[in-house]
This record gives sequence, structure tokens and C-alpha cells, in this order.
Amino acid sequence: MKQQNFYMFGISPIILQDNLKQYLAQLDIKTSDFIIDQTSDFGELKLIIHYHQSQIPVYSQLFKLLYDSFKPYIFSEEFYLPEYLIEVLRNHSKTLSIAESCTGGMISSQITKISGASSVFDTGIVTYSNASKMKFLGVDENCLIKNGAVSRQTAKAMVSGLLHSTHSDLGIAVTGIAGPTGGTPEKPNGTVYIGWGSQKNIQTQHFIIPLSRLEFQKKVTSTAINQLIRFILKEEAVVNYYFDHRSNNFNL
Repeated sequence: MKQQNFYMFGISPIILQDNLKQYLAQLDIKTSDFIIDQTSDFGELKLIIHYHQSQIPVYSQLFKLLYDSFKPYIFSEEFYLPEYLIEVLRNHSKTLSIAESCTGGMISSQITKISGASSVFDTGIVTYSNASKMKFLGVDENCLIKNGAVSRQTAKAMVSGLLHSTHSDLGIAVTGIAGPTGGTPEKPNGTVYIGWGSQKNIQTQHFIIPLSRLEFQKKVTSTAINQLIRFILKEEAVVNYYFDHRSNNFNL
């Protein structure tokens, strides 16, 4: 018996299951043994497919269909996101620093849980207040007054200041409203701006993740890690993510 794994993030397990059933019918695969494992606390999916040696030709077609359809959401065949980020950083000889506001250190915590993170991870800092963003990251007060702490401009300034002070190759910064209080009509609870990149190329993205405070922080953590991985690999950033707080296994 052979096994193929696909580690994914940002795709609905129901959509994945429906498409997989469609592909099985299209390839006339009568029975299949697969599990969509959604037990990761941080929103990753692990698609596990078992098949026999004699089925390699037809399953190779199935895997191609999956890659063609879900390429933006498949990030690895071996690792969950924090492990894969460390692997990618090592392979590209890059160092990383992280500045967090709304996640309170969760991104750094996920990375430093992995043995060997010290070879690529430099600095993790929580700049929760405006004063700390100015003091430790050099965010301009006028930027905060004009745009607010939760803004694309502030996220970009956080990454820039972080890289300037740490001299790391790459940086991540997050600023948002975790809720359940603090939101406004213009910036509701669940609003987050994520910044990532190098000093010469800082990218930012806006998401609204309307989940509980803890689930919001977890999804922001995974999204930030995934976007940086795609940046390092020179892949386009994912624009549309599916955020879901349920934990289920889907079987066929």
C-alpha cells in the first residue's frame, strides 16, 4: 500500500471533498481510501490518500488534477506550515524576524516550537501599543495618526522598521482587531493587515476573519506563515482564503 499526502491551507474541506469525488468519478476509480484530516488547531488540512502499486498510473492522473485545481492551497507533501517555513528558510539561507500586535507572539511561538528554528529565526517582538510600535519598530507617529494602528501603511512600516533594526533577510508583521470588542463599522472585529517580505519588497494584505479571538489569532498565524512561504518561493500570494474553526475528519 502506498500513501500520498497533501498539506493544504485556506481551502474548504467540503469543497475539497466534493472535487475529489468528482475526480474519482472522472477517472473511473470505483473505490478510494482517503481522509481529509482537519484536526490541526491552526487550520491546515492534511489530505491522505492510500492506493496500491498497480494503481499508480491512474492515481498519478488524480494527483495532477488536484495540483492543477488547488495549487494555491497546497504547500507541502511532508510538513505543516511552521515546519515547512523553517525548511524553506534553510534551503534559501534566509533569516526571519517577526513583529506581532494582535497575535501576541503566537507566530513566533509556533516557529520556535520546531527544533532547529534557531538556525533561521532571529527576533520575535510583540508591539501591542502605538508607543511600542514607534519605540521598537520606528513606526512614524504621523502614520499611526493618519492611518491608525490597524492599517496597511502601519503593517508595512512595522516590517520595514523590524528589518532595519534586526538586519534579518525577511520579516512578518501583523496588526489587527481580534475582538470581541474594539471593532468599528470601518474596521470590524476580525480585521487584520499582514505584512511580509524583504527590505526591498514588502507586501501587505487585508483580511477579515470573523472568528473568536483565539481562532482569529490562529488563522492570522497560519496565513502570515503561508504568505511568507509563497513569497520566498516566488509564488503569488493567495488572495482568497477559506477560514473555518471547525475540526473534523472527512472520509470517503
